[in-house]
Amino acid sequence: SSITSSTSPTVNYIVATSTTAASTFAYRVGMGIVAPTSILDIRDNGNANLTIGRTDTDYAVNSHVGSIDFYNSDVSGSIQGVSSQIKSIAGTSGAGNHLVFSTKQSLAGAVLTERVRIADAGNVGIGTTSPSLLFSVHGAGYISSGLFVGGNIVSTSTTASILPYASTTAISVSGNLAVSGTLLVNNATSTITNLTTINATSTNATTTQLTVSALTSALIQADA
Repeated sequence: SSITSSTSPTVNYIVATSTTAASTFAYRVGMGIVAPTSILDIRDNGNANLTIGRTDTDYAVNSHVGSIDFYNSDVSGSIQGVSSQIKSIAGTSGAGNHLVFSTKQSLAGAVLTERVRIADAGNVGIGTTSPSLLFSVHGAGYISSGLFVGGNIVSTSTTASILPYASTTAISVSGNLAVSGTLLVNNATSTITNLTTINATSTNATTTQLTVSALTSALIQADA
């Protein structure tokens, strides 16, 4: 049957057996605490857990396992209903679950759209439902401060990457810099030590604009 609230419970636990009846609590609900401070307050001595799951044992891939829905009831807007969600969905057979974070824009008829996914293997994806690396971003990004890379930077783009204001204070290479195509240096004011070039093309490379010490190998083309 359904459960109704009581100010003087006489049992240590309550079990609801109905699968259709609604249970209503007038105010705060406390578990492990006699004076709850929020709508649902769960306390335990050392390990307070909240478990959400399914009772069946056969999950289809990408099926809903459980979710926490955030409801927007603001009548002044057009987004009434569940406006954001944290959801667990089933992975492939024999694998774990994915954790999906979704939001909805303030538009009438809008649906929840996945924004971030943590895959069962731990990879985090933004703009992708199948992150192949530990952190995968599909789309443009902006970093307002420093970016520190401990390994290699690999670009798969076929268009040129532009680094404005790349001076000795804005860009620093402490190891080897390998260029598999053409290296264009425009109005360079940096001093480069031990430059090894193979069929490299430099634009406006003059003695006042580009200083090279210990030059070895191949060809440099300097255009006026």
